[in-house]
This record gives sequence, structure tokens and C-alpha cells, in this order.
Amino acid sequence: MNLPKIKNISQIENKMIIKKKLETIKLAGLLNANNFQKRKGISAGYVVCDTWFAKPSFVLAVFNLGYHSVCNIPRGDKIWQVTYDGTKIRLKELYRLLQSRRSFTPMTIKGIKQKVASVIVAHDNGLTVKLVFCKVKSQKNWLVFASTDPDQTEYDILKTYSKRWGIECFFKSCKQLLQLGTEQSVDFDVQVAMTAIRLIAYSVSTTIQREQKDERTIGELFEIIENEFSHLNLDREIIDQIFAAILDMVCVPRDALDEFKKVFSFISKNFTSTGLVTGNCKIA
Repeated sequence: MNLPKIKNISQIENKMIIKKKLETIKLAGLLNANNFQKRKGISAGYVVCDTWFAKPSFVLAVFNLGYHSVCNIPRGDKIWQVTYDGTKIRLKELYRLLQSRRSFTPMTIKGIKQKVASVIVAHDNGLTVKLVFCKVKSQKNWLVFASTDPDQTEYDILKTYSKRWGIECFFKSCKQLLQLGTEQSVDFDVQVAMTAIRLIAYSVSTTIQREQKDERTIGELFEIIENEFSHLNLDREIIDQIFAAILDMVCVPRDALDEFKKVFSFISKNFTSTGLVTGNCKIA
């Protein structure tokens, strides 16, 4: 059997490729990843990023690629000075303005009560973004989120950004349980190898946990039960119609009519699509 030829990459060449990637600015690296995704024809609803990546230049570059962004903006960052109602204004001033106008409305997302307000503003780089100011009752500071899709609702913006929380849980688990980043070796290849091993260990352990404990892995069982109930409701309806027709056609004494209705009601309530069940025993 002829095996496909694989390009041989020496250890030195491979190390240089990785080092070159590390020397790339994080914003440029993420933008290159988005470019690669675009070339491969991979569609995405939104590019979600935290305050570190939420730079106007990066958001504009992602928008020019054809992707919308949802990001958490740093409150005191001067580069996010926007134009609202024809006036340039900073985020803190805009937050106070919305407070004075009582624009905040209560909203609950995933059990967390908060007050939100939104406005559509323009940035100097030509972007039109929707800002959502959020204040959780139990927290002192407020947050502001931006979306390059003005048609997106406040609820959808916050719900979309909340999907990033899984990344934070991932890093916390890797650092606390798998000691990610605690290697004492000064060899570059060792650092790369141990990071890869820990990421593989996390993937394997979470897969095993999901298979053993996560109820989502037994979705087929719930699908069977759902189909069972749909057939059950149809079967009961058919039985009720048959029993009603029988009572209309058969002459039954009045004193026995109530007894017949009780029997038919019992059969209808205890009937399943696989037979008649009473208690824990299947009798038909």
C-alpha cells in the first residue's frame, strides 16, 4: 500500500515556526485565525472577545472580513470615545446620562438579575455599534458590551457574550487541576509539549465526565420517552373515541352505565403504547 508522503520538518525548523508564531502580536494572530477561517468557508455568527481584544481597530478588521463582533469594552479606555446624538462622549459620561434619563430596565439572564440600557453610537473609525450597559445588583461596577450588529437585542448580546464563560472555566480547571503553566524547565520544546499534554488530558477527562455524568449524553433515551408520550396521547384519544362509540351503540342499563364508564376510564388512563399496565405489572 502506498502511503502519502509527509513533509519532514526538523526539530529546529519546527521550533522556529512556533517561536515565530509566539512573536506575533496576539491581535494579529487572532485576525490571522479569522482570515484562515474565512478562506476555508467556515461561517460564524459572532466573534466574541473580552476587554483585551476589544480594540476598535481589531473590531473593524473583523467587521471587514464579514463577521460581526460582540465584545466587552473597558470602561475607562479613551480609545472607545464615541459619538452619540452628534456629540463625542466617553463611556462613563454616557452611562451617567442614561442613568439620569432612567433608561435602565430590569432583565434576568441565567438567573442573574440585572439592569440594562442600550444605545446605538458611532466610532471615529466609521463603525456603528450598539452599546449595552449592564449593572448587576450584587456588584459595584457596571459593564458595557458592544455589538457591530445594531439589530441584535440587548438580551441576545448578553447571552452571546455569556458563551465565553466556558473558556474561563477551562483555564481555571487547567491551572488548578492540571497545573498548566507550572513547568520549571527552561527548554522551549518542553514547555510546548507539556502544554499540549495538559490540553489533551483536559479533553479526555471532560469527555469521560460527560459520558458518565452529563445527562445530555443520554439524549436518545429522552427522545424515545418523548416519542412514547406522543404515541400514548394519540392512543388514548383513539381508545376514548372507540369506547364512546361502543356506549352509543350498545344498550346498557342505567345502573350499569356508570360502572362501564369507570372501567373505560381506568383502561384509558393506564394504557401505554406497549400495552395495558396496572401498578408495576403489565397485564395486556
